[in-house]
Amino acid sequence: MKRGWRIWPCTAVLAAGLLLPASAAERRLSVPETGRAQSHPQYLVEAECHMETPDFRLTDSLRTERPAKVLLRRGSLVRFVFNAKPGESFRLEEGKKPADAASDWLPASGVIRSVYRVKYRQVPNRKAFERLLDEAEPRGAVVEKRIYSGWNPLGPNPGSLHVFEGVLRIARPGRYTFCTASTDASFLEIDGRPVVAWPGNHDVWGGLRGERAGTVELAAGEHRITYLHANSRWSCYSLAGWRTPGSEKKFSPIPESAYTPTLRAKVGPRLDEYGRKIPDFGWQLEEMLTEEGQKLQLYFVSLSPQVGTEIRSVDWGDGTGEGKTLTHAYFKPGDYVVSVRTADGKKISHRVELSYRYGQSLPKPGREAEILRTALAQEAETGLQEGGYRYLSEALRRAKLAKESREFYETMIRNQDKVEPEVLFRHYEATRLDEQRRSEAFDTAAAELRNLIARLRAPSELNTARLALAELLFYGSGRTDAAAEVFATVERSALPKARVRSYELLEVDLAAMREGRAAAEALAAKIASPSDRYDRRQLLRLDGIKLAIRNAIVLGKFADGMRYAEQLEEQRPAVRLAPDYLQLKSRLEAGLGRPRSAARLLELARSLAPEDEELRAEIALELGRFYAGRGETAAAIAAWKEVLDAAPRSRSAVTAARLLKEIRQKEVER
Repeated sequence: MKRGWRIWPCTAVLAAGLLLPASAAERRLSVPETGRAQSHPQYLVEAECHMETPDFRLTDSLRTERPAKVLLRRGSLVRFVFNAKPGESFRLEEGKKPADAASDWLPASGVIRSVYRVKYRQVPNRKAFERLLDEAEPRGAVVEKRIYSGWNPLGPNPGSLHVFEGVLRIARPGRYTFCTASTDASFLEIDGRPVVAWPGNHDVWGGLRGERAGTVELAAGEHRITYLHANSRWSCYSLAGWRTPGSEKKFSPIPESAYTPTLRAKVGPRLDEYGRKIPDFGWQLEEMLTEEGQKLQLYFVSLSPQVGTEIRSVDWGDGTGEGKTLTHAYFKPGDYVVSVRTADGKKISHRVELSYRYGQSLPKPGREAEILRTALAQEAETGLQEGGYRYLSEALRRAKLAKESREFYETMIRNQDKVEPEVLFRHYEATRLDEQRRSEAFDTAAAELRNLIARLRAPSELNTARLALAELLFYGSGRTDAAAEVFATVERSALPKARVRSYELLEVDLAAMREGRAAAEALAAKIASPSDRYDRRQLLRLDGIKLAIRNAIVLGKFADGMRYAEQLEEQRPAVRLAPDYLQLKSRLEAGLGRPRSAARLLELARSLAPEDEELRAEIALELGRFYAGRGETAAAIAAWKEVLDAAPRSRSAVTAARLLKEIRQKEVER
């Protein structure tokens, strides 16, 4: 069987221009004291540092070589483990091949998890696991605190093999019952002896109930535990549990305190053959953020100069400009050569390898916003990698950074040649279009939409933009014929599902203005209406929404009233053909400071030719006031004369007569 303890095969591909020292460099490592009585002679020690050579050798203070096992390589970053006593010191020599690979090496303490990628097939027994492992591709290894995991830390969950090797510390001798809980096959061994086997494909639940268990007699002291897991599915659970002697409790996960501890070495600076510090730096992937269901990623990397190294500038190797900031946002996985210029003019380079970070936890509160703002500053200083504008557009909006999101639209406009038009449109629609509608900047909005439409190619965004332009022209600018012309270019089948209802309602309203009530009602009858399936009580509740709108107008709570109106239209679309409802909605628009939109709703209500003469008069009176407020005197006079014709004895007619008289007096005074 291929064991987990091996030096992982790593290739060192050095990019052109990468500067390495002429002679081999070295580092000094020190193992911390534990501060407790020695319970066993050695511990497993973890360390990491940056080096560009594929090989290194580790020797102790007596110049005796110690086996060191590479867990993981990511570009120049190397993470490795070795066995040592607390307080020991070591010398790490770069570029030196180890004399003895020591393939049978085992960790002195702790738990190491080796991960493999494999073309999965069912594992009916332990030997089948060994055969599968012999075919598998090593992905690396990690130090774990215990055998208790719900994901694959080094790759996708399906088609993965996991080999856990650890050391248990048994304080009380006796009969221990061990159990396994896993997705698909797992095998648990103590001191090389099989204890529990759960082969085949299965979910984790039977194991969590303690159904897969085995008992073994253990003496006090240290015992090796091996846990093998083959996983085929999207979930990936690896759990070793136990019941201690005399315990009446159900099975529980083996706690962290039951495993012997691991230590972490302190790694010193890079030194030349004379013990002098060599200018150097390290890098770290601090966070990986994702958007659009993990399709888009942001890799946030930081540099840390070695003590005595002063970095003046950084070239991040992704096509962006050279800058002075020691953090950077990448937007694609891959291998990059990062080069820095030091204060004395030297150039130092390291390889940065970025890949999808599986099993990571969510960033701390506020951390994502901090990273996004840093990426915005990066755009201003050195620019963004391809894909960066798309990522930030989505992330800023989802993170609700409204101010930054609005400002980023202006940034994207200035860099249109680097931004996909679909990304630009989605950002405009989400951050700017509604604001322009609220401020009634319809002409500005229409001009921006026309510019975007000229560049858009994706059917969904293109037709959504055309529909938005038609809505602006109709409801905002009052240009019915122009709106109808644009509307005719919209392909309904290409619209997102969320925009189909808007298409249907605009189609009805256009018909009402151009062809009359009958044509509008015929189209409205084809719209799927949730209220068609309502019982009497639910219909009465809908009528109550209209009453709530009236109350909101009386109380001056226009925003609340508008939300009620949207709710009513969603459930009963045909309400838009009710002139009295359009009058109410017009008053909401006026209360929100949108007179042009309010006037347009009244024009739509008037086009529906309400049978109630007093209602028709009220609508014409209010419409005339909006015209007068815009300085359209002729239109205002025509509307007020319509009031006198529709209901000459109504209160609206009295008001209209007075307003007409005032206009005539002003004309005489001029």
